[in-house]
Amino acid sequence: MITEGPRYESFSDPLDFWLVWDKAKEEPACLDRQVLMGLSKNEAEMFCELMNDLHFRLAKHRAKAAA
Repeated sequence: MITEGPRYESFSDPLDFWLVWDKAKEEPACLDRQVLMGLSKNEAEMFCELMNDLHFRLAKHRAKAAA
């Protein structure tokens, strides 16, 4: 499990579709039960940015609540 740096990354598959990868779970990322695969490059980059932002904000909120 990778814990440093952004949790999510986007890249293309062999058929030139794009996906968002969850590095912590080592599997494609899901949002609202939707697997983030078969995307355009722009969609994958947008979802990747969104997922990393949500992950960062949630971690910050949890750290603040635990203090």
